[in-house]
Amino acid sequence: MKIKNPDYASSAGSIRDPMVVLYNDRYYLVGTCEPYWSGPNPGVKMWSSPDLVDWSFEGLMVDASAMPEEYPCKNRFWAPELFIHNGKFFITFNAVNDSEKYHSKLKSFVATADNITGPYTVIPTPLVDVESTTNDAHLFLDDDGTVWLFCNLEGLIVAQRFDPETAKTYGEIVEIIVKGESGAWDSVGIEGSFVVKRDGKFYLWYSSWSRGYEMGLAVSEGMDKPFVKMPCNPIISCSNPESENDSKEVANCGHNSCLKLKDGSDVVIYHGNMDGHKESICIEEISYPPVPHRPPAYFEI
Repeated sequence: MKIKNPDYASSAGSIRDPMVVLYNDRYYLVGTCEPYWSGPNPGVKMWSSPDLVDWSFEGLMVDASAMPEEYPCKNRFWAPELFIHNGKFFITFNAVNDSEKYHSKLKSFVATADNITGPYTVIPTPLVDVESTTNDAHLFLDDDGTVWLFCNLEGLIVAQRFDPETAKTYGEIVEIIVKGESGAWDSVGIEGSFVVKRDGKFYLWYSSWSRGYEMGLAVSEGMDKPFVKMPCNPIISCSNPESENDSKEVANCGHNSCLKLKDGSDVVIYHGNMDGHKESICIEEISYPPVPHRPPAYFEI
């Protein structure tokens, strides 16, 4: 079965920042949903699928209309992610309160549940205790059992330990990478971190909107060691050299998640679009360390 990139015909509709997990032999999808830039955003939606093709709507996991008016995470839901740990389910997401009375900055929040399709309980306290804006929270489980929360902090990607029992961060905030120097592909800003561990190495995916939207990698030997940006960055970009298998319907692509499929193969899932089309899901198989390329036209499953 072939899935076109981007999948403009997806039953999940237009979506940004897609994140998929495999749980009990079924794929579960969350992501930023319309309206993106203005108008009331309803919250965090979820879909499920047996095959990454036919998506069934599971409902609103985080419902803006059910929150008290004073919650700092009442509006503008962006970049949700699913995380599963010891039978407990977490959805991280960005949000603000854009009312005049309770106005707040964009921050990262978490909701928890005992079942993957909820009901989820929103914790209305920002995950990272800083004055600055934070966004794009990502939870990563290391082999030693430590859970790390990665997020964007005004030109930096940082990490802090996360306690799944309390759903709170603790300890030192560690600087992981910074945006690039002037003129670099990632010089304006970085976001959308996602970490996988392969062959003993930590691969940190991230995106930049400096010249469109593109994805790069930083690599480390351990959480106590430096993350070094790959010199061949960006890894997935419409600025990379063309090949005959490239999609002709992607101009911008980014904010990816990573997944092992039912057959054990590694894939990267991100949104892509071109002028005249809304952002939609792209999927491609990946091997580590990856080489620079453009989004492929199809993914075969």
